[in-house]
Amino acid sequence: MQDTKDFQVMNFPNTDFKENDIKPSNYLIEMVDSKVFVIHREITRSELPDYENDRTFLFQNKYYLSCIKHTPSLSEAEKVVQRYWEAMKQLNRMKK
Repeated sequence: MQDTKDFQVMNFPNTDFKENDIKPSNYLIEMVDSKVFVIHREITRSELPDYENDRTFLFQNKYYLSCIKHTPSLSEAEKVVQRYWEAMKQLNRMKK
């Protein structure tokens, strides 16, 4: 695994989802090189059996899927995560 400075954790904003049933995932953005950023989704221990061992890894005591998307920049990766969270907000609005 690379140095931790090559990773950025993005935790969903609790205040935005405080009253909602569907909580979004947290994400980890990995800088592979200056033009490749990989997004990993945090998974819970209860989700681990759903994935093969080569699809997950442990980082700072949390489990992540090995790769869900590649982007060409950190800002693009952050936008992708924001869009995932926005989709969760929309699902919660539809559920009400």
